Amino acid sequence: MKHLVQSILPLALLSTVFAVSAGSCCGGSSTSSTGRSEKNCCCTPHTMFIPRSVGSNTAREMLPYEHQYSTNCCMTGGLGANLAYQQTFDSARIARCLFGSSTLNFAGFESGSSDAIVADYFGLSTYGTGSISFRPKIQNFLIDFNLYLGFGGCASGLYFRAFAPMIWSQWKLQTNCGCGSCPGCPTPVTSTIAFDQTPFPAGYMNTINTEEGAPAALTQTEPVALSIQDALSGDFTFGDMQHKWSYGRFNTDCCAKNKWGIADVDLMLGYDFLNCEDYHVGIYLKGVCPTGTKIDSCYQADVFKPMIGNGRHWELGGGLSAHAELWNCDDNQKLTVYFEGDLTHMFQNTQVRSFDFTGKGTMSRYMLLKEYQMQTTGLTYDNHLFNAIDYATRCAKVSIGVRGDATLKFVYSNCGWNFGLGYNLYGSSKENVCIGGAAVNTLTGIYAFKGDAPVDAVGYTVNGPTAAPVINAAVNGVPTAIYSQKNNGFGLSTSESGATITLAATPDSAVDLYIAPTANTSNNGFLYVNPLLQPDAVLNFTNPPTNTIPNPISNLAGKHAFESSSTEQLLQQAATGALVDPRTYTPTTITPASLNKCSGAAAAQLVNKFFGTVGYEWKACDWKPFMDIGAEFDLASTKKCCSANQWGIWIRGGLGF
Repeated sequence: MKHLVQSILPLALLSTVFAVSAGSCCGGSSTSSTGRSEKNCCCTPHTMFIPRSVGSNTAREMLPYEHQYSTNCCMTGGLGANLAYQQTFDSARIARCLFGSSTLNFAGFESGSSDAIVADYFGLSTYGTGSISFRPKIQNFLIDFNLYLGFGGCASGLYFRAFAPMIWSQWKLQTNCGCGSCPGCPTPVTSTIAFDQTPFPAGYMNTINTEEGAPAALTQTEPVALSIQDALSGDFTFGDMQHKWSYGRFNTDCCAKNKWGIADVDLMLGYDFLNCEDYHVGIYLKGVCPTGTKIDSCYQADVFKPMIGNGRHWELGGGLSAHAELWNCDDNQKLTVYFEGDLTHMFQNTQVRSFDFTGKGTMSRYMLLKEYQMQTTGLTYDNHLFNAIDYATRCAKVSIGVRGDATLKFVYSNCGWNFGLGYNLYGSSKENVCIGGAAVNTLTGIYAFKGDAPVDAVGYTVNGPTAAPVINAAVNGVPTAIYSQKNNGFGLSTSESGATITLAATPDSAVDLYIAPTANTSNNGFLYVNPLLQPDAVLNFTNPPTNTIPNPISNLAGKHAFESSSTEQLLQQAATGALVDPRTYTPTTITPASLNKCSGAAAAQLVNKFFGTVGYEWKACDWKPFMDIGAEFDLASTKKCCSANQWGIWIRGGLGF
């Protein structure tokens, strides 16, 4: 017996070596959604949360009627069912995996705040600041059906096992709001997080309507989102952004998402090459048939939807099972050690994933994009804005090199009663992701980052010094031209490729939309003014703007609008704001290669489970009924923030023969 135990333990340790090689998905540092640098890529946020499948749990699969020693060459086996409940804790851990923090801070470009997500990208006021917190929670109710058949006769030692867990899973983001409109909610009030209501100035988010003429252009301000929840819902549209989100919507009304399903079917064919009354050692072939959640466009429409199973991967691998009786007192009292562990490969399948942009920070998948079309003037803004989530969500080939699950359990039995304590180690390597083509609702046009660049501008006649920038120039107080009106109906093609989720950048290939007058007394200079800066003291507007016609101004330094162009001077020497022809716009566009595939790939997981059981087995019966209750406590590695901490309880029963 001593030699048997000595041979089993090294095999047990060997089967868990996979955890050592479960590496991170990338190297270096990245910027979280709150602006902080995450040095450990294992804790770098990811665009979706994929926990351990409830079907991968060897701790719950160990049953008393398995591997029974028989001297009469008869078939042995059993049927069982397990009713269990699981619930996550440490919600901040899940939130950090998804967003980099349990609180998302928002600040507009003109708020004076930095190190926060740009509010403007979501239709929130450029003057506002605010935050929203999340407390993600997962609850699972499951019934796990299991079958064991041990073959006798010439096939002695050969066995077949099957497990099929049926699960009801509930996922909730749990924002800091009330229950509101959820079905069955006891309270009728929904608490929303109000945000500054200063509208966007004319031309910042909307192509200006030219029918009313240039003097009335400044009144065409654009309403902003009422709250952060409103902005994150994906339903709020503003200005040229009239396309509701197809992907990545936030369920901020506190209503939970529920789903029923079968979390994969495990099939095992094994052989016990050592099988005696007080010990056994065997190996088995394991296959997993995917029956759980399909990660497709429908699944990616919302953030944090229920995930059942392993992501629809076929699995194939093998495992080791063993037990040894460590102590026996007259066959009434026994101390037995059990081990079971398996390793499988998760084969490649096609899924739909969302990705952040390389170097743009966590949540950069929600930046604002300008759409372009090819014109005689080059790539020209076509007066449409889109949230980048609908560009950054794409088909992808996904596989996992190795997944492992190993359990070591000690059981003390006395006259039918048994008491067990055990440890389970679960781990998986990082996902291998290859970004593919467009999904069903993916944007397929030509796009560039907007940053804080406007989409249109109003212009003013300039009479004064010829030197630029304009200082102490006499500028007409009433607009005399609208840029889009002079550009065949198209707005500004300016792009900001250096913009991030928290910062603006200088325009790409910047050309100043200003031409100096030819003489101090001439009135043939012209300037298009950046509308984001215009409502401030530049044009003597108040903050928020009053939409009144401003007085003539005397200082326009740094207030110019810019274009992205290879044409050095875009304005004609005239007081009309007319553009030169030919001219060429050269925005810096994005491609699928701009996406960070690490952000959309699940990181390696490593979870430690501690569990205990109390049960009773009626061994005197021909059919050997058994029942036990158990409790489990999962602690994920602190370096693997995309694994869940959870606790669970179960009650289990079955019949052996």
